[in-house]
Amino acid sequence: MPRAVILTALPVEYLAVRNHLIELQENIHPQGTIYEEGKFVADEQAWEVRIAEIGSGNTGAAVETVRAIADFQPDTLLFVGIAGGIKDVKIGDVVAATDVYGYESGKVGKEFFPRPKVGKSAYGLVQRAKSEARKQDWLQGLSSNPKPKPRVFVAPIAAGEKVIASDHSDIFQFLRASYNDAIAVEMEGFGFLSAAFAYPNIQAIVIRGISDLLEGKNDDAIEREEIRQEKASHHASAFAFQVLSKFQVTDSQSTTHSSHTNFQPLQDELDMDSLPIKEPREYVLDLLNRLSLSQLDTVIFRYDIDLAHLSNGTLNQRSIDLIRYALQKEGADLSQLLRVIYTVAPHLKESTEAEKSPIDSSNDSNNESDNNLEQMNDKTIYVERPQVETKCYKTIVESGALLRVKAPQQMGKTMLMHRVLDYAREQGYETVDLSFELADNDVFQDLEQFCKWFCVIVGDELEIPNKLGDYWQDISTCNYNTTNYFQKYLLEEIAEPLVLGLDKVDLVFEHATISTDFCRLLRNWHDRARKGGRHSGIWKKLRLIIVHDTDLYGSLDINSSPLGGVGMPITLPEFNAKQLQDLAQQHGLTWDTTNVEQLMSLVGGHPHLVQVAFERMKHRDVTLPQLLQNAHTGAGIYSNHLLQHLGNLKQYPELARGFRKVVTNEHPVTLEPLLAFKLHSMGLIELDSDTAKVRCELYRKYFRSHLSS
Repeated sequence: MPRAVILTALPVEYLAVRNHLIELQENIHPQGTIYEEGKFVADEQAWEVRIAEIGSGNTGAAVETVRAIADFQPDTLLFVGIAGGIKDVKIGDVVAATDVYGYESGKVGKEFFPRPKVGKSAYGLVQRAKSEARKQDWLQGLSSNPKPKPRVFVAPIAAGEKVIASDHSDIFQFLRASYNDAIAVEMEGFGFLSAAFAYPNIQAIVIRGISDLLEGKNDDAIEREEIRQEKASHHASAFAFQVLSKFQVTDSQSTTHSSHTNFQPLQDELDMDSLPIKEPREYVLDLLNRLSLSQLDTVIFRYDIDLAHLSNGTLNQRSIDLIRYALQKEGADLSQLLRVIYTVAPHLKESTEAEKSPIDSSNDSNNESDNNLEQMNDKTIYVERPQVETKCYKTIVESGALLRVKAPQQMGKTMLMHRVLDYAREQGYETVDLSFELADNDVFQDLEQFCKWFCVIVGDELEIPNKLGDYWQDISTCNYNTTNYFQKYLLEEIAEPLVLGLDKVDLVFEHATISTDFCRLLRNWHDRARKGGRHSGIWKKLRLIIVHDTDLYGSLDINSSPLGGVGMPITLPEFNAKQLQDLAQQHGLTWDTTNVEQLMSLVGGHPHLVQVAFERMKHRDVTLPQLLQNAHTGAGIYSNHLLQHLGNLKQYPELARGFRKVVTNEHPVTLEPLLAFKLHSMGLIELDSDTAKVRCELYRKYFRSHLSS
């Protein structure tokens, strides 16, 4: 999980940042700095975040930045707080700093000669800030709907040790003359970025909300200073977390979680065929994973490893770091490390000798798994659902067909759509596979732009020239123009039926400005083929596959699907035991019914959860006993998945209370119908008539503790 440190100077700034985190715990540095550590979850990405209130001043900011880096080893650093506006900005606007000028740097003689020093925010974060500033999605993170809407500037600012309260001051005039592109001024950003500069693999940025204007436009009678500071702090933190939610940590930033030595990934260090025993790294890793925490610490101590080479992550990650170090220290056979392990835990040597030796294991189940894995490497992993596929294949060949594939995330909807499109191509049909993930956020803000984008993309996929100008009439509605373009042009240009697969349609549902009209458009097209009107013949050539997640229903003010009642609904059931065994085999695992039953007792037949389990076991990151023991904890393989659900629930307390009622009862319970609909759509519960029960034991164990209050 990527890590971030967010520093603030004032209590109001700290509280604004703190509101975005869950599972907060206090951590006190030996030097006295008090941190809180928590998690931030958005868009299926979870961050470990450490926050601190460090007071004002560049010097203190530099000291605390270095301290936080050494202690927490983050991937990303942010300084979030308030600033005074110099020019262009209004109260409540946000500035993401490209540069922070240390304006007090210079030479004093008869007059002051500035020698500018500049702290620069990381390029990647600046680019992400620019992108998020254009999209304005960050405004949804505000608790209110401010008017006018605050703007985001990505521009230089200045930092010094003085509070500038007036545009008549000498310092203000100096800033306007010497740093005339700086649009705000504060007191910590230069020290913060100067300290971060020494760590090239850590990305850093300063984000400020404007609480005061230096040119005298503050009116305390209209809005008191504390209100302005609170507003600016909340705006800055909302934008900062929006940037964090979309920022991807790259592999090149890996110095922060393990050694500063440039270790290569474990699987790339050596040619496996040259090793003196069969895959000793995997063998030793398995032994390390059988140790208790105290035994692992003893092995680390006796092997005499510099602790700087070990991460603060899970036991499995520390074991991997230990093996990486051992490979550098002693070479491929790891015999010294193996001897230490056997000294600390003699029972492991005895149990190993009782089994087949890893040196001669040509016939054991591990080799069988390796052989199976080699055979499966080039194949797409897919589990057949015969009843579902058959229904889809029969429906899609019907004139004017519409398939509506709906389920929570990661149930296999997209893979099913691709199967149906493959089948359609085998029938000689034209096909288009269009995911709304391809659309920029701006496309979703205006119905006309969206409809034009939709027409052009479908035409491009069919290799039909763009002739929107010939068919689009300004006096007509967007839905009429889109229908006209398909009816008179796109569908006329093709001889065979067209199967149009629309994936991630839930992204459309999120935007009320276009959702209602676009859903109405799709309904109308389906009806045109069935009603037998003058143009029904052309519309019978079009068959639609509409694929959408149902998770977002929890956040929408609805009590049914936006496309409810149209076409053939396709729901995806969980895998049964036979399908799980087939999936295990596709991953190169040799499982019996007992293994399958043990996994299903925890996660049921949830496609994503079993897929994650098999992937991790295939690569030997975890064993089945370890998975069963730790899955519901922060160290388990499902931590990101669970945190995503937890974050969603905590945004909607009524849903959280309803789900808490489910997980704290051993028997099915009755829920208010709208709550039941939303929790079921999110994939958290199963419904049986008027009662609800938790979907799987994993959810019960995790949420029973995390929704306990």
